[in-house]
Amino acid sequence: PPPLPRPTLDPLLQHHLSFLDIADALALSPSLTPQIFELATPPATPTPTPTPTPTSTSTSISTPSTSPLSASPHPPPTSSSLPASIDISELARQIETLSLSPSPGAPPCVPDLVLSAPRVLSCTSECQTSGDYRPLNEMLHTAYANPRLLNRSFLLPPPSSSPVSDPGFSKHSSGLDLPALRSVYAAIYALPAAAHDGLIRGLATLLSIPISSNVPYDAVEPEQLRLFLIVLECPYISHPEYFQTITLPLCSKLIQLPQRQCNWILDWLRGYERDGKDYFLRMITTLHTFINYRIYAHADLYRDAGILATIKALGFFNAANSQSTAIVPFQSFYNELLNNTLGPFDPKRANIYTDYIRWTRREHGFSYCQYPFLLSIANKSNLLKLEANEQMKLAIRESVHKRHNRAKYLELRIRRDLLIDTTIHELINKPFDLKKELKVQFIGEDGVDAGGVKQEFFQLIVREIFDPKYGMFTYNEETNLFWFNSHSLESEQEYHLIGMIVGLAIYNNVILDLHFPLVTYKKLLRKRVYFSDLTEVDPLMHKGLIQMKEFDGDVEDVFCRHFVVEEEVFGEVRKHPLKPGGEDIALNNHNRDEYADLYAKFLLHDSVARQFNSFYNGFHQICGGNALALLKPEELELLVCGNPEIDFKKLEMVSQYYGFRKESKTVRYFWEIVHELPYEEKKKLLFFITGSDRVPFEGVGQISLNISRGRTASRSFLPTAHTCFNQLVLPDYQDKALLKEKLLIAINNAEGFGLK
Repeated sequence: PPPLPRPTLDPLLQHHLSFLDIADALALSPSLTPQIFELATPPATPTPTPTPTPTSTSTSISTPSTSPLSASPHPPPTSSSLPASIDISELARQIETLSLSPSPGAPPCVPDLVLSAPRVLSCTSECQTSGDYRPLNEMLHTAYANPRLLNRSFLLPPPSSSPVSDPGFSKHSSGLDLPALRSVYAAIYALPAAAHDGLIRGLATLLSIPISSNVPYDAVEPEQLRLFLIVLECPYISHPEYFQTITLPLCSKLIQLPQRQCNWILDWLRGYERDGKDYFLRMITTLHTFINYRIYAHADLYRDAGILATIKALGFFNAANSQSTAIVPFQSFYNELLNNTLGPFDPKRANIYTDYIRWTRREHGFSYCQYPFLLSIANKSNLLKLEANEQMKLAIRESVHKRHNRAKYLELRIRRDLLIDTTIHELINKPFDLKKELKVQFIGEDGVDAGGVKQEFFQLIVREIFDPKYGMFTYNEETNLFWFNSHSLESEQEYHLIGMIVGLAIYNNVILDLHFPLVTYKKLLRKRVYFSDLTEVDPLMHKGLIQMKEFDGDVEDVFCRHFVVEEEVFGEVRKHPLKPGGEDIALNNHNRDEYADLYAKFLLHDSVARQFNSFYNGFHQICGGNALALLKPEELELLVCGNPEIDFKKLEMVSQYYGFRKESKTVRYFWEIVHELPYEEKKKLLFFITGSDRVPFEGVGQISLNISRGRTASRSFLPTAHTCFNQLVLPDYQDKALLKEKLLIAINNAEGFGLK
């Protein structure tokens, strides 16, 4: 596609044009790594695009150390992107000084100039005593303004047996003494403002030198990238007064790093999961604060270089967080202000719907849907509903055009005694109605489906499908989760039905009581699966494989195994080679990691391929739209299953009353009884009133619980509920014991519609 015009930027950012490639900030550049920044690409759109699709189709197991990243060097800033006031020859000279290898213009890297925690803290103490902070400022400015010195500062002490002074580095360690560095920052931060000048000026000098691919940052050794962690740890990057001189240049440099450097820094950031979660979260919060700062300044959401560069830098952190074990909750990457700004539909300005259309049509090069980690689950849910509504309208038009059933709804007539059989029959015979709104009628009952009948139908069919008599799933008592039974005798049609049920529930805003491990939702979204995902499916086997991997001895002699899985099925021993020729490959110390990965792959993929593929196809027959690609597995689980944690105190606060007042005696008795009930009884009450024992992902605040006064206070009447409207009809008993008795009878007999 032709290049986009370069719009005029906020004058506040003009002096950063020398190191920020504005063309790349304003339009999605194919040179950036889509997997690093988790760019979401509409999977169903066949239109060619220069942006690679990040969605992984692989079903292989990856260990946490396996990096899924790939990148190409960032293009150099062109002369057209530089301010007219900058002398190009002078810029070239500055670029030469950026090389982190020795250069004539750089100060010598001598021990007297390299920083260590004891040296800085000693100087800090002396300056505090004298009241003169010039020595401290000079020391910090000298080291921080020179990348060679800074990269040799704050290192871990080398092992006593090591002949070199550098403690070394690895994929899991930068060699920095981060606790010592943090103690230095804390000590400086506590000093008067006069003591901060040297550090701040040093950071600004360090980050002011432009990066060009002509000066090969990709030729820099990984240990020379320590300065990025040192700067990221600095508390001053979170101060608004330094956003333009420190925070934004830092983001710009991060997003221009080539593949090799990206992978090293990402691996180091993943190490924060062990002892730096709070600092990792602080870095993310700082970037969110800068985005908010620009939004409050009324910056253009699609043209502001500061916002776009910071979003790409957030993608860098999201990549580090999106491995087998998250460092911080994925919700930490939601930007509340951005979501509120995009959330409401307003035809006069940008919103989540126009952004979604921009994304699906690949218009204008940039959309926030390309960075879905920023978007809240509420906005993603709205997009799913929007897509569902459009597909429902299309289904109605197509059924009319093709002279199929012209019904406005997907109407299912279900027999309770033949729940699964009648459901399969109804869905098979109405393939053109599947994208329409669902209505359920139980044969022989009076209930009219305004939402409640549909909710009970989903609850009943899920309960029936997971009944042990069918043997479709295995139950793990340690995790309380179900997994696909690899030896099930049920046909693929039943598994296809389950997938359709899950898809129909999402499109009809119904919460299901499913107990699947998270890896199920990963596989539905075709996300990367890790060895650690086995812990929810078979924790005992996962523990055994870990012990084998860590065994200190001769694995071949002790375990006596080959690359084969043996299992007994109905009295017959079956062998499954984990790789071609696995029967002849002995397990030993050299191949045990491969064995563990292949064994996990067999349990999570190969052994249940027939069952899961049918389930997958059924799900995607209903939820086959582009918006699904925006979800994380955890978000999909929340949409399907809702939030299992219910705050009944908050539910009391948001309830509404008709015929009662909040202070009415019966109402007070009711909530006293509710708060005294065991948790399982509380869930039964919620199911009785709403048709589900779970709440939406946003929490109980999204439930409008309506308590109405019954027409009679007769002792023979029970409380009743209209689940379609979340309404509880409560007779005015005026007696707490009687109210509790009647309420327990009602909630423990809450199945079916109409009179019996």
